[in-house]
Amino acid sequence: MKKKIISMLTVCVLLIILSIPAVFKANDDNAFAKKGEKISDIVKNQDADQVVFSAKGVEVTKGELTAAIIGNMDQGKTKEEIIESAIKLVVTKKSLYAEAVKSGIKVTDEEYKAYKNLVKDSLENAENKEDIQAYFDGFGGEENYWKQMKVVIMENLAIRKYMNELTQNESDIVGYSENNNYDDIVQQQNMEQQIKDNVYDETLSEQEKEKLKEVAGDLYEEVEKTSK
Repeated sequence: MKKKIISMLTVCVLLIILSIPAVFKANDDNAFAKKGEKISDIVKNQDADQVVFSAKGVEVTKGELTAAIIGNMDQGKTKEEIIESAIKLVVTKKSLYAEAVKSGIKVTDEEYKAYKNLVKDSLENAENKEDIQAYFDGFGGEENYWKQMKVVIMENLAIRKYMNELTQNESDIVGYSENNNYDDIVQQQNMEQQIKDNVYDETLSEQEKEKLKEVAGDLYEEVEKTSK
């Protein structure tokens, strides 16, 4: 029985994007390729590293926030929901990664390669294989995707290891073992979501969150203009 590779690719794209093709669907058959192309363009853009928000040691760049906004589009969300999801995603990731580094967690090239091979193998049996392949095509091909996203993926894998430590999860770097039953996975996801919610709530004040929402709103408008 074919399965969607949600948990693994979710780890890949947390850029930003804790969800990718596996969880969004649009009417346009090229939607996946278009989204991949947009993310690729952002990663390569010379303005991607421009810091657009800074508070309490958290620096948010134009590239990662824009990519998070694009990643939350086409999911039936309102503009306000897209912006809220995007800033929560970025702030939570940056805070968790900083804590992972502080705790001494590192991801080796061997772990990265093992993860890459795991995704490649799983892709062969994924029911949404064509959608994910279209997403890769937006990057100019699968190998270009892995090359452009390597730094982001390495950071996400570090977060994955850190989350495993916090929740005493003994499964592999992906976060879930094939031996986990449905109830175990739901329990693990709930524990992790609680951690993420707490991190987001504690990182920025309400005033700082509102300021970041304003910045994200401006970037949202830029995305809208370039999409027309």
